[in-house]
Amino acid sequence: MGTIITLLVLSIGIIFTNYADDVYILSNKRMFDIQRRFIFFFENHRELEYKNIKDIKVIVPNVL
Repeated sequence: MGTIITLLVLSIGIIFTNYADDVYILSNKRMFDIQRRFIFFFENHRELEYKNIKDIKVIVPNVL
């Protein structure tokens, strides 16, 4: 029972850390999206100029 709880807490911590360490940087000409994986060991980044943005959608999930 203790092993299952430990694994559950560890997996929730890894999922939260993966979510919390993503970075979005907005400059005057570009937008940068930096996604870090496995607590700073791997990093993916994308950049986009504002003139190339065609559509923006915001989705807010309902808690209920």
